[in-house]
Amino acid sequence: MSENDINLIPIQVKGGVKRTTADGRDTEGTEVVVKCVKLVPLKRFLSTKMVEQEEQFTLFFPKVSIHDIKDVKGIYDFMVGSRLMEKAPGIWAFRCENAPSLYISAKFEEMWDRSEWQDIKKFDEVTGEVWVFGEPLVFGKFYCPDLCDKLRQVRQELLQQVMLKAFEERKEELEYYERVGRYEKAAELYEILGMLEKAREMRNKKREAKVVQLDLNQLIRQLGELGFTITYHCSHCGAPVSINGETKAESVQYCSHCGSRIETIDLANFIKKYLS
Repeated sequence: MSENDINLIPIQVKGGVKRTTADGRDTEGTEVVVKCVKLVPLKRFLSTKMVEQEEQFTLFFPKVSIHDIKDVKGIYDFMVGSRLMEKAPGIWAFRCENAPSLYISAKFEEMWDRSEWQDIKKFDEVTGEVWVFGEPLVFGKFYCPDLCDKLRQVRQELLQQVMLKAFEERKEELEYYERVGRYEKAAELYEILGMLEKAREMRNKKREAKVVQLDLNQLIRQLGELGFTITYHCSHCGAPVSINGETKAESVQYCSHCGSRIETIDLANFIKKYLS
């Protein structure tokens, strides 16, 4: 069917309509009554003449309010609307181009498609136009400058929710990597979650651990020279760790009782107290 085969002409707009959508959502939106004009064959024997046939349909657009709509710019069937919307300027509402990672971007799209705003497909803050998916299988283009402003705020709030939820889902994994000293792995995961400051913090810890590791070897040698044996307690489980001149620095990187990483800086400072 070509773009000119059917003309959907809006003739009435009614707001504050409550409906259950085809996928079972209870929502409020706007009804638009359209006049459909199409060409059909004349019902006469051997006639090839085409005549206009007019019908009226009531369409429903979820979420968009009559107070938001300043003008109806166009109502289109699914195929025509999809093509026009693809070419139209603006931002895809369900995509997040400023997401800190592809992982967060994908999570944003999932959450948008489950949110009350899922029928808003595209908007343009310059023109004030909003594309909305309606029932049955139509697209509406409305002039809604105030709604465009609101959508920008809604998307920002949703992005924050997505990032917080993603962090909560990976929190135990992050805590494990930090606990066992896998700072680079933790940094990579923080980057995926968009927490760049924490990623830098993990890489700083990794560099510090390498420097202090060298210092720790020297401190253990000094314990041996003085004939000292000291007991350090794991900060995670409290298990005792015996250290003397025979101890290898590599052997006290992890607690033999709980498996947690022993912070090299804390251990080095503990030994220094005995040597001072």
